[in-house]
Amino acid sequence: MARSIWNGTITFGLTAVPIKVHSATEDKSVHFHQVHAKDGARIKQKRICSKEGKQVPYQQVGSTSCSARRRSTPPPASARI
Repeated sequence: MARSIWNGTITFGLTAVPIKVHSATEDKSVHFHQVHAKDGARIKQKRICSKEGKQVPYQQVGSTSCSARRRSTPPPASARI
């Protein structure tokens, strides 16, 4: 839970009400979609294997770094078929 930025008490005669003030955040980011300039249809991004030329499911995608291109990280065992 976030910490309050101010703690205090408001008193109404014999009644005291504890108050906590928290900072508020609002999502102000803009989201863009790629569209086809000709007809306005959204562009889909598919994962295609460069060796086989076939589409690869997200569960079978690993990762690698630029410095170790030959050492790839396989997907977790739970995602393997």
